[in-house]
Amino acid sequence: MNKKAWSVILLCLTAISFLLTVVIFVNTGISIFELENTRVDSSNDKLPGASIVGVAFAIIGIWGGFVLLGGFVASIGFLSSLINTKIASNPIIKRISLVTLYTYSVIMILLIGILIYCIASVF
Repeated sequence: MNKKAWSVILLCLTAISFLLTVVIFVNTGISIFELENTRVDSSNDKLPGASIVGVAFAIIGIWGGFVLLGGFVASIGFLSSLINTKIASNPIIKRISLVTLYTYSVIMILLIGILIYCIASVF
């Protein structure tokens, strides 16, 4: 295959990765919102406050999974758009790849910030 075909394939991979990243962001936000708004009934617990600790660990687990899964999908999009900026022969595809590269850079910086926040909140 030539460079033109590879640039179109990488552009499609970047678009699919972007859609998956948005879906992961939205579903994680919904899950955390639902967990934070649950009523914790600690009257049936053997240890007082065990439900609250369980919800806290669930939220930390969701954030950790979000950072890992979102980071993996975003890094695929980042790498494909980075490669596409180097091999694209069409200037329109090159500009689209640059915009997605900057977008993925912001997403990766946000994910690193969330990871640091999660680690700092545990300790």
